[in-house]
Amino acid sequence: MRKKKIRQTMKKILFDNRFLIVLLLAVWAIGLLSCKSTQQTSQNTEKQIIRINDTIYIVKNQKITDTVFVSVPAPKTNDKKCDSLCQREVQRLLKQLNTKKKSGNNEYGFHYDAYKNVLVAYAQLDSTFTEYKSKHTDNQSSKSETKTIYKTEKYVPFWVKILAWIGGISVTYFGIKNYRIIRRFIPFI
Repeated sequence: MRKKKIRQTMKKILFDNRFLIVLLLAVWAIGLLSCKSTQQTSQNTEKQIIRINDTIYIVKNQKITDTVFVSVPAPKTNDKKCDSLCQREVQRLLKQLNTKKKSGNNEYGFHYDAYKNVLVAYAQLDSTFTEYKSKHTDNQSSKSETKTIYKTEKYVPFWVKILAWIGGISVTYFGIKNYRIIRRFIPFI
């Protein structure tokens, strides 16, 4: 009879406090699943620096003026009449020689100066700009590997702490209740 009463009492405790038992099992399951250590992380970084230096040199050349004078000698033969006739014909032909070209500020020409008896060749070149480009590339590459291991304290969320307190209080409550029930049936405890 005594054993039968103990069984009935135990059934009563289990069925009356079914909600608390389910709550304890839920807290226990959450406690096992929520705590996880942080994982090890590694980070690789590669940095490449490319510097390009462009240099442009501009050289300005000065204006050039050049003139060439070539004297025309008088024809000399033993006959003076022939000399004067040849001189006149040479001067007539040289007077027809007159050319001039101009492009922008550049000019050249060729003509005969009868007063000085010379052939004149001249050229005037305007100042010019010469451009030199220089390109220099520096390629610097640096590679670094960083391995970071995070070891932090395990974080326990606030709601888990509350559930742990509820579970602890429930276990204490059930322990005291079971102790009282068992003490009634077994007097020497």
